[in-house]
Amino acid sequence: MIPIRAERNFLERRQKNPLNITDRINGLQNRVLTKACVLKGIVNDISIGPNSTINSLDETPPEDVSNTNGEETEQSDQLLENPRHSTNGFSPPSHPDEDARNSLNETPKSGARRSLRLSTRKSRSSFDKERERYISIAVKEKATLMQQKEQQLEEELRLKREEMQLQLAQLDLEREKIRLQREEQCANEAEYWRNVNDQLSFKRLIESNERVKKALEKQSEAERQHKLELKERRERLDKILDQQIKYRELYQQLQDATKRCKNPKELMASLGNETVKLKPINVKFESLIDKCKSGSVSQSDVEEGDDVLNQIQAISTLFNAKVDEINKSIEEKETQSEEQARVKEIPSAVTSLNNQNTDAIDSKTADMTGLEDYVNIESFNNHIKLITYLEEYEQSLEPLMKDDTMKKFRFSCQKAVITPVNAISPTDHEHMMDKYNRLSKLLKGETVILGNTKFSASSHPLGIKFCTNIMAKKFVNQGDQTVSSKPEAAFAIAGIAVSLWHEFPEFGALLLAHFQRECPYLIPALMPQLEGQSDEEYYKVLGYQYVDGKVESQDKFLKRMSGFVRLYAALIITNPRYRGKSPHPLGLKEGWRWLAAILNLEPRCDLSATLILDMLDVAGSELHRCYGVQFQKILHLLCSDILPRIEKVTPEGCGGPVRRLKTFLEKILRRGQIPPPVGIYDSKIW
Repeated sequence: MIPIRAERNFLERRQKNPLNITDRINGLQNRVLTKACVLKGIVNDISIGPNSTINSLDETPPEDVSNTNGEETEQSDQLLENPRHSTNGFSPPSHPDEDARNSLNETPKSGARRSLRLSTRKSRSSFDKERERYISIAVKEKATLMQQKEQQLEEELRLKREEMQLQLAQLDLEREKIRLQREEQCANEAEYWRNVNDQLSFKRLIESNERVKKALEKQSEAERQHKLELKERRERLDKILDQQIKYRELYQQLQDATKRCKNPKELMASLGNETVKLKPINVKFESLIDKCKSGSVSQSDVEEGDDVLNQIQAISTLFNAKVDEINKSIEEKETQSEEQARVKEIPSAVTSLNNQNTDAIDSKTADMTGLEDYVNIESFNNHIKLITYLEEYEQSLEPLMKDDTMKKFRFSCQKAVITPVNAISPTDHEHMMDKYNRLSKLLKGETVILGNTKFSASSHPLGIKFCTNIMAKKFVNQGDQTVSSKPEAAFAIAGIAVSLWHEFPEFGALLLAHFQRECPYLIPALMPQLEGQSDEEYYKVLGYQYVDGKVESQDKFLKRMSGFVRLYAALIITNPRYRGKSPHPLGLKEGWRWLAAILNLEPRCDLSATLILDMLDVAGSELHRCYGVQFQKILHLLCSDILPRIEKVTPEGCGGPVRRLKTFLEKILRRGQIPPPVGIYDSKIW
């Protein structure tokens, strides 16, 4: 096998110098002509072609050929030795004058030679033709042979080239195979190291997960333990809170028993030793409460609280039993004394009682004479009852109000009331129900969430009463603080207030009392200034506020009174959440009563017009729907009689409220109906 590099060099040379048969034939012709130059000395004339002087080689005598061979040979030898005597192997033609001289100088011997030369030329011409023919044939055969060899050589070269291409292709395949093997090896190595790294990463991940899992388990265990501790501490705090409530109840029972005892001296003489025990018991329980505030309460503290509770309960039981015994003994003695003196005292008692009743009736009649133009007597009597009830209610709260140790409790009560009341708005049903439920639970004494702590108004005996009074007062103040500047807010506030009133009648009574205390025109009462009454006292009776000794402006006063009346009117037309078959606590009859009562009073310049307009704007549509023709008669009376009277008492420059009322009445009389108030919410909200 030819080496690959040698074959490649051979192909490159062939590509640079390709084999050409024409060049080889030209070379052959050159060699033939060179050999012809050798025969030039023998053949001097033209022997080939139409100009040939020799027709046949057979005309030359045989003997002349032998004689002339030597001379011609010598001439040819001379030509070969000195080729410069000819050009390209051919002799130059002879001159004609030279031929003539040669013919004149010719001898018989030269004539024979001449004829010999002629015969020789003819024989040589024939010979040249034959030789030319043979040479042509030989050249053709040689060319054919060379062409065949060339074709054979080209075929071999083609085969060699194909073989080399195959070898190169095989070499390329081997190289590609080697490359692929190397790539596969590299890929296998990369895959190996990748697997190693994955295994290491997976191992590290497993270890990390294990560490994280252990840390999470440890954290979870710590959180669970912490929650458990918090739960136990909360349970202990709740238990101590329950103990505190029971302790205060028992202590209150003890105080009540002492108060209702008709002979305290005998009680102290009998149970003096027990009263001495109360002070250390109180100190011990107060220290327990201080521990609760710091948050460090143990199970032993709970047990100590139970022990203190048992001691105070035993003392309370003993005091109640002793008080009952003392009172019973005193009552028996008083009964016996009364039985003995009853017969003697009956006549005088009857006479005294009759005199007292007569004086009271005459005094009441004298006090109310002349006030019919300023207040309805029946309404004023109801007002007196409400104010008396409110004052007695507030007096019952004085023990809690004067106890400095309960300052934090009072603050918590106020916060539990004020926060949800301030947040009331007709946002949606869930919002309204949340505020109602929080206030309802507070008045029931249930636990409510206050910030991050739990709170119960029942933790103090007077806690629920205190919260009820604060709540009633706060709802009334919403008329001044909210409704006066945002009238449409009245309906959401009224909806929750009337629902609480329906559930807690005590709250409703306090609500009415605070309304009439803050706004006497809800009685309604337009009181005159009494003789000897100072201006400040009189303005306070009318509902004005004094700040730094100065009475508030008329505009501010009217705006505040308008807020109270609008909220009161919203209470009249708003139904409670869960009414069932129970009637409305106020109802439309209260709106009718108030409207009829204020129309029967002497009007005030701008106050009467403002309050009547507020009532009609809020409750007018419902009153018209309920009372129909009767309500229309009141409207006509208002236009024909009341409005002119209001205009008469209105000074110049203060007619704004009167004009607004007049415009409102003209509009509703022209339309024949009163539009519903702005801001009343849909039944889906409440």
